[in-house]
Amino acid sequence: MITYIYQPLQLGSIRLLELAPGKEEESLRGKLVEHKVSQHAEYVALSYYWGPPTFNRTIHLPDPLPLTETLHHALCRARDKTRTVQIWADAVCIDQTSIAERNSQVLMMGEIYANAVLVLIDLGSSEGDSPTIEKLCNDFKQA
Repeated sequence: MITYIYQPLQLGSIRLLELAPGKEEESLRGKLVEHKVSQHAEYVALSYYWGPPTFNRTIHLPDPLPLTETLHHALCRARDKTRTVQIWADAVCIDQTSIAERNSQVLMMGEIYANAVLVLIDLGSSEGDSPTIEKLCNDFKQA
């Protein structure tokens, strides 16, 4: 199985996930684009319960990137049915195999969250259902 290979980031840049539209049950698809933190970009920052480190789901960027069940669930709920949504989610937007990149991106997290037009928080639940994120997502989609 081919897995996603990250391109190095320029200093002061982040990656944003352009999450393709789809229904909750459809496969996740999108692409990662680089943005300078200092430039305005309309994106949603997603904070979520990481859960167990079991990577049993994927997103196609177009190459597959393994996801945890909890992140997959949060992304499915955050995407729109008809339009692309830009999302920053740490496990997707930061190359988790690069310690140097992780360290530099962690130092920028305050700015990343502060510049987001909306911050979604998914605490998860034992049933995999979080009405809070669903309500926030619906409110954002209608804005």
